[in-house]
Amino acid sequence: MTPAGRGWNYVVLAMVGITALAFPHRAGAQLAISLDELTLELDLGGSGEVAFHRIGGVALSGAEELFVVDQFNHSVRSFDLQGRLLREFGGRGAGPGEFEFPTGLVVRDSTLRVIDVPLARLSTFSLDGTLLGTEPYRLTGPTERSPSRHGLSLIAPFRMGWTLAWSSPQGGFVDQPIASIDFDSYVVAVDDGGQQDTLLVMPQSWEVFYRRDSPNLVSGGLGGGFGLSGVWDVSGDSLVAVLDTYTGRGRVLRVTDTGLREAGTFDLDWRPLPVDQAREVEAARRRATTVRGGSPGDYEITVPEYYAQSGRILFADGGRLWIHHDPDMGGVIGPDRDLWYKNDEPQQWSVVSWLSGRVLATVETPANIFVQGVEGRRLFGIHYDELDVQTVRVYRIPATPPMRRLVPL
Repeated sequence: MTPAGRGWNYVVLAMVGITALAFPHRAGAQLAISLDELTLELDLGGSGEVAFHRIGGVALSGAEELFVVDQFNHSVRSFDLQGRLLREFGGRGAGPGEFEFPTGLVVRDSTLRVIDVPLARLSTFSLDGTLLGTEPYRLTGPTERSPSRHGLSLIAPFRMGWTLAWSSPQGGFVDQPIASIDFDSYVVAVDDGGQQDTLLVMPQSWEVFYRRDSPNLVSGGLGGGFGLSGVWDVSGDSLVAVLDTYTGRGRVLRVTDTGLREAGTFDLDWRPLPVDQAREVEAARRRATTVRGGSPGDYEITVPEYYAQSGRILFADGGRLWIHHDPDMGGVIGPDRDLWYKNDEPQQWSVVSWLSGRVLATVETPANIFVQGVEGRRLFGIHYDELDVQTVRVYRIPATPPMRRLVPL
């Protein structure tokens, strides 16, 4: 999860014809923005003086300054929208202003905050790169108010002492007793006393396999590429949006003085896409033999019930959410499905008002780009070429009269 410009977003574990999507009718006019209406303003990196080792996040400030976290270079760089380098700060280490592995950033008001998971801390900078402060974070394990049996990974700090966290069992249950494992994942809010409230429950999103001669032990999980059964995003220090990627139902919650309160709901009315059980189990058995040996007949496999239909949800200006939608995510066998943003087809999005629940528009964005955020009339993200080289791209959304109803100008 790399964060949008207006909030953290760690999606764990992110497309050229012109097509308009059909969504259920909602009251009011609905726009259809096609790919050729977006103008490429900047393609940064990949060659010349600017190259990125691995981009961990992109954010755009209101002053049109682009910030890029380079994880393997342990730094943050800022550019203007002509691609000129303005400044670079950070460096590898555990000292003030240094990073071990920066995994995301957010621009908030006149500050930039960077999360570093190995160092378990948040660093706050002014937009000119001056370090303003560093604060450690500590997350507790499960409690009686959370169904999760797993440890927690930070998503974002909130106001009033709340923290948003992600909990997942993936990778931690090889050769473990079935009875000791919770195969679901969770997004939880943790208060300053360590108590947890569950905001989103995500059913098993990967293949789990068992050897027939040891039916009470899990042999491992394979990822499988079914997509996460839920996605989320955060805006500022008080709003979180969660989406069920099977049904298209979601809600927005706000941190208040008395806890988290529901601020809005929406329903895109997606029809769940059942997993092709026979096909997926057979493919998983073959992959299990590669991981653990033996023959396909040695394994029992469980797979998710449905395919995910979305890989991304983003807060944008004016009470709007941009929601990626791909009803064909389940059409390809294997783990490459999880790389939904690395696809030669355009991506399809719906723009939703979380205040009213209405679908305002459908938007088509370019192929092979992991959209990071929408700020004003600009959409920006990480582009992948055929050699997997990353660049940062910024697109301008047109200022036609219909767009004035969609994007504050």
